[in-house]
Amino acid sequence: MVVKNGLGVINYYSLASGFLSGKYKKPEDASKSARGQGIVEKYLNDRGKRIIEALEDVAASHDASATQVALAWQIARPSITAPIVSATSLQQLD
Repeated sequence: MVVKNGLGVINYYSLASGFLSGKYKKPEDASKSARGQGIVEKYLNDRGKRIIEALEDVAASHDASATQVALAWQIARPSITAPIVSATSLQQLD
């Protein structure tokens, strides 16, 4: 519908609050941020683990990070105009 009507989507939470960066791989990782517990509860399941594994496999084969692969996939979607990334530290901008 979006492509058909010439609309663009700017998606918020494009990295699922850090989950798609590989930041949360086990329940103990919830302590890495104030939002961590909610992220772990919502995304750290079998499906989420498979997604992270796939991101890391693709990243390794392209000398990239899981974050870069997740964002590249979104940018390549014809319906997504731009993903919004919300960094919480300067380190995350590297």
